[in-house]
Amino acid sequence: YREQQRAWAAPNREKKNMRNRERTTGVSGEFFARMWTFQKGKCGMCKRTMLPKGSTSLSVNVDHCHNSKSVRGLLCGACNRHLGHYEKYGESARAYLANPPASLL
Repeated sequence: YREQQRAWAAPNREKKNMRNRERTTGVSGEFFARMWTFQKGKCGMCKRTMLPKGSTSLSVNVDHCHNSKSVRGLLCGACNRHLGHYEKYGESARAYLANPPASLL
């Protein structure tokens, strides 16, 4: 059975990627393609050219609001991680930058 899966996966890698993306993010292949074209393959934050697949810091990620689950756009892996940290720790980071400990010495 595993050999059958591998035999199918190799020539159908893009179809598999689209299925996985749709399953995990709810974004259809058509909507993803429209967003990719609209953003010209560039990250919505840093504007660097992204890779359409893979798992590097420049690989595309579908950014979404964790509360409403609504899709916001496409981000590179690095910006997606940074935005996640900012959403979680943004207030703490702003307070730290406004009053860094070294300035109190």
